[in-house]
Amino acid sequence: MSTPLAYTKAWFDAHKRECILALLLFLVSTASFAAGYLFARDANQTPIVIEKSG
Repeated sequence: MSTPLAYTKAWFDAHKRECILALLLFLVSTASFAAGYLFARDANQTPIVIEKSG
């Protein structure tokens, strides 16, 4: 009977490419979200005012 650590290591070795791809996708999406949040926070835009005429 194998230990959970040995099973996990064997699974990771078998799926190494997919794990690295998932980690890379997570890091890129997190970085793009953070960059968008920081740039949008600094952009102080004046609100649009709609006036009713007539």
